[in-house]
This record gives sequence, structure tokens and C-alpha cells, in this order.
Amino acid sequence: MAPGRLPGVSPAPDADDGPGAVRYWSLVFITIALMMLQTINQYWTGDFMEHAAVVRELMRRPWTPRHPLFDLDAPHPFFSPYTLAVGLLARSFRLHPVTALSLAGLMNLVLVLAALKLFASEVAGRRSAFFALLFTLMLWGVLPWRF
Repeated sequence: MAPGRLPGVSPAPDADDGPGAVRYWSLVFITIALMMLQTINQYWTGDFMEHAAVVRELMRRPWTPRHPLFDLDAPHPFFSPYTLAVGLLARSFRLHPVTALSLAGLMNLVLVLAALKLFASEVAGRRSAFFALLFTLMLWGVLPWRF
């Protein structure tokens, strides 16, 4: 048995064409289109605006940030290397914090879709990538799409 393969699962053919690839890339296209629609709509809920406040503060003072919500010299739990990177990129390109987070979300989606395909293909064969993405999207329900 080849390393990285599950017992009883035969490896998929080397060619990545056929109906499995068409189904996967169609679902990827639909997922990215829905995310772009959500991004253009900008109907953000939850703590998105708190993340935007953190990015705004890191745009202003990246190395000595203050609390983004209150006039305090205190840390905030959302300060992280990721939000610092988003803040620095937003500062470099003169983007609004909400726009920067929206673009970062699209980039994250593309990276997750690529990683999911590579992972599912390596573990259970190339044909499993479509079902991995389908089940990942459908088992969450509709609530996460609002974030």
C-alpha cells in the first residue's frame, strides 16, 4: 500500500479530467461566486466589524497599537500576525479596513479550496475532492455564509 492512502481505497487515475474534475471545478466556481456576491453585498454580521476595528488600528499604529474599541492602552484578543498582515497590506495599498478584510476573505477561500483539493486527493483519491467540498459546504448549513 502506498503511503498516505487509506486501506481499501484504490488510487484514482493520473489524469485529472473527466466528470469528477468538472464537478469539482463547477462547485468551486459556484462557491467563489457566492463569496464574491457576499463580499459585494457587504452584509456582515457577528464580530466582523470588531475585526475591521482591529485592522484599522493596526493600519494606524502597527507596532504600538491601542485598544481598537476603547481609548485604552490595553491589548485586544484579536491582535494577531494575520490581522497585522492585513493591516499592513491595507495601509500599503490605502484600502479601507472592511475592503481589506473582504479581499483577505476571498484569498482565504481560494487557499482553502486549493488545500482541500490537495488534501482530499492525497488521502482518498482525486475523485473524493468534489464530495469533500460538497459535504464541507452543505453540512455547515446556511448560517456561516452570513459571516
